[in-house]
Amino acid sequence: MRQLAAQAQNYKPEYKLSIVVGTTFPWGQGAEIWSNLVRERTQGRI
Repeated sequence: MRQLAAQAQNYKPEYKLSIVVGTTFPWGQGAEIWSNLVRERTQGRI
């Protein structure tokens, strides 16, 4: 039980976004913007 509590304490929420195209394409640019906004609005928590 102690191990589970330690793991929960070290937990950091994480979202993964996978795209096939690079940032030269609109989908890639949108993914980069989304990533920056999430980082900014959560103060780096996610």
